[in-house]
Amino acid sequence: MSASRSWSVILGAALAALLTTPAIAQIAFLADFEDNSKAAVPGPEVNDVNNWDVLAPGQTIVVTDHPTNGTLAMKIAVEGCGNSGMFMPPSIDNFTDGIIQVEMNPGDDDSFGVVFRRASEVEGYIVFFGVTETPSVIVAGLDKCGGQGVCWSDNGCENAANTIAQEPHGMALGIANNSDILGRVEVNGDRIRVWYALLEDVVNPMAKKLDIDPIIDVTDSDFGDAGAVGLWHESMVNGFYDNFWVSRAGGLAVDAAAKAAVTWGHLKAR
Repeated sequence: MSASRSWSVILGAALAALLTTPAIAQIAFLADFEDNSKAAVPGPEVNDVNNWDVLAPGQTIVVTDHPTNGTLAMKIAVEGCGNSGMFMPPSIDNFTDGIIQVEMNPGDDDSFGVVFRRASEVEGYIVFFGVTETPSVIVAGLDKCGGQGVCWSDNGCENAANTIAQEPHGMALGIANNSDILGRVEVNGDRIRVWYALLEDVVNPMAKKLDIDPIIDVTDSDFGDAGAVGLWHESMVNGFYDNFWVSRAGGLAVDAAAKAAVTWGHLKAR
């Protein structure tokens, strides 16, 4: 049997196993940025960046080839602290508890973020995934750290004084341009847990329970219990986001088709 044939058999067996795995719940949102995607939830419109609300001043987001995994992804196109900020997808405006996960690939040394329970410009949370310039993962409130058009080195949010939690991620020397990184946030009432790792170090990125420990586990009740979910970036030109999904409370929320499609992409990349 040829090597290519053997690989096809392995992939087929893996997909068959996924498709027969009982769904735990239903994904609330999934953007894989593929053309005519059947995995996108609630539908392929979430992959069209024209439907996203770009709040970062002067910023442009585009869908283009991912630099490493052979799929399409969302790319940050404009450099500069003045263009930093958030961009909100359609269809995920009333998140309470559950999981938020995104794969990131830095094009430079700046940082990524996830926004959740955003009820206004100053109500909600942001998780800041540092890269090389910021060797930490940070949980903060939008009231102190959610300003648009500013780098975190200029708003005082790279220090613990203005943040809820901050822990070194230990990857500053391991993250380079075109490293694929996974960030996960799990919210349960006042409890916020954050995972951050090189994608190659995570056995199954779609698992209900990852095989790595959270880097942050903190409780906070400063803001309301519902709001929008979005992404955030700090001057991250050429940074990519891929396989961005959100589940509702009850752990990993996956239907078989979406799980198979996302995992198929991981298997192809590896």
